[in-house]
Amino acid sequence: MLPYQEEYIRNVSEAVELSDYARDVQTSFEQWYEDRVRANARIAELKQRNTQLLNENLFPTLDALHSASQQTLDELNAFADALLDWKINLDPGVYVIIHDALLSLYRVRHDRNAIIRELYKLGMGLYYQRRAIMGIKFDTARSFYFENEMVFAEAASYFRHFEEIGDEETQGYILRSIANIALCVRDHKRKIAASGKALQIIRDPHYREIAPGLPWDRYLRSVHQQMSANRSSLSRGNLTQEELSLVLDSCYEVFKPEQLSGNPSVRWLWPYYEMEYNCGYVDISTTLSRMEKLIEDTPWDQYDISGLYGCGQLPLRYGELLRQHPEFLEDHERRVFLSHAYEKMERHLMTYPREKLSETFYFTISLVFTDYFETDGVPPYRDLALHLIMRLHGDLYIRACRAKVLLQCLCKALLRTDPAFFDDIPFIHQAAPEEKESVVLDYAQDCALFYDHGLHQTSLPQVRTRDLFQNEYRMYQLHPLAGRDTLSRYSSLCRCADVAWGHHRAYNGIQGYPDDYERTSSPYRQMTDAVALVSWIIERNTNDFSALLPEIFAQEGKLFSPLVTACLNDTRTLEELQAALTADDAPYYREIWENLRQWYNE
Repeated sequence: MLPYQEEYIRNVSEAVELSDYARDVQTSFEQWYEDRVRANARIAELKQRNTQLLNENLFPTLDALHSASQQTLDELNAFADALLDWKINLDPGVYVIIHDALLSLYRVRHDRNAIIRELYKLGMGLYYQRRAIMGIKFDTARSFYFENEMVFAEAASYFRHFEEIGDEETQGYILRSIANIALCVRDHKRKIAASGKALQIIRDPHYREIAPGLPWDRYLRSVHQQMSANRSSLSRGNLTQEELSLVLDSCYEVFKPEQLSGNPSVRWLWPYYEMEYNCGYVDISTTLSRMEKLIEDTPWDQYDISGLYGCGQLPLRYGELLRQHPEFLEDHERRVFLSHAYEKMERHLMTYPREKLSETFYFTISLVFTDYFETDGVPPYRDLALHLIMRLHGDLYIRACRAKVLLQCLCKALLRTDPAFFDDIPFIHQAAPEEKESVVLDYAQDCALFYDHGLHQTSLPQVRTRDLFQNEYRMYQLHPLAGRDTLSRYSSLCRCADVAWGHHRAYNGIQGYPDDYERTSSPYRQMTDAVALVSWIIERNTNDFSALLPEIFAQEGKLFSPLVTACLNDTRTLEELQAALTADDAPYYREIWENLRQWYNE
């Protein structure tokens, strides 16, 4: 690799390490805070430097790719491979940019083998980039799945030339692309069909004879694993006999050997149990008991793939089964176990060592944010989410705390101007007059802490080490919808869902996003209007509030509600907002330090 490529990789690695707020948490707060401030400043430097490295080196190289030497192409491939190793994945975005450019090059050169290779690699880059939004509703993220599917489908289309290609490496890319179409499809019948086609080809002795050097047995097992992921569809009753046979056959191929082994992995043993349950071989009570044993037998400090499965993903599935079968929630022991499993899950994730963080860890976190079952007797989702945000997105938590102070100041000013300002919100309207301000400020606190909650599902730490690319910015713009979808599921935060949904949409409905937010349809619109202004202020990243006033007033009635901006004509309000904007951040850092220290001292 070239020096700039090696430097970029070092910078990303350093920035990811520095972004871990749990680093050195055992030291005194004063020392930790001092180190944390230095770390944040260093991350900002690294982001600026990485953006410069890409602008001055990578992008000019990609622009001149058609005249590049083979050595340059090899260096680009090595650079991309170092950024996406399918385990840590330092920067899938740059990987995608490089292979998209290489694909364009080989299209011009009419190099069929290289086109197939680049399609496969681009597809894998898009897949790992898309993993950041796996928890978002499919309809919201449909275009990203479709784009990914079309890349694999184009590579798969070259199967008609399989015999004449002659190059086994290229033939392998075609076969893997055929199988990977199933990764981009959400409809279970289409997924079964995609994996079924791959199984048919991989089992065919004719194609094995054409390319005898390919790892056919490994391909076969991988596709069986993909097919077995459809086991939840076994209980739906709308599969054909052929589809049922395909799924069951793969389940037995994958899970039966594990079930019979002396030390079966929870990662494969639970899916076998799930298959038996979905097929009706065992009842829900037996299945829950089996899950309880698997969760209990996985140590909370087992920091590997099986640990993430047993301590992280399996408790979520246990909660989902209880959600589907509420009669079992009446069983006190089941409810107690769910609480125990969730507490163990939280301890596992909060103490997960930085050096072992992986793509699978972040995927598990995304599942926790969206699949948690908030019910009586378990830790509130609000508390769990805040703990994970402190652990993994400390910078976003600090920003949310700044927004909290600003929003509460703004809400106080709005109440001084009009005590009935927030009365369209039912629970505020019902509050006693002497309690109204307290109720509004408590609500403002949660809205400030969670209006950007969708960002925790659409961003990974490594993306913060440079500016966003266009495709990543499109993902970023999903965060209001992701926040709405997630928060609306939880009683502790559902009244913040509309605020998350609408805080980037203009007051006049013309500018901003998402398009489907309609201000007048939301009873929470007055708080959303206030949050929209605070969010805009926070993003300006300035300590001089007066400098923002001309632009704020210029956007009155457009971006911002005139009722909200009207209170900015008051001197007292301006002084309070200026004080809030320049408030010391140390107390917010102390909250993070105390929270993390508690986990590491237990």
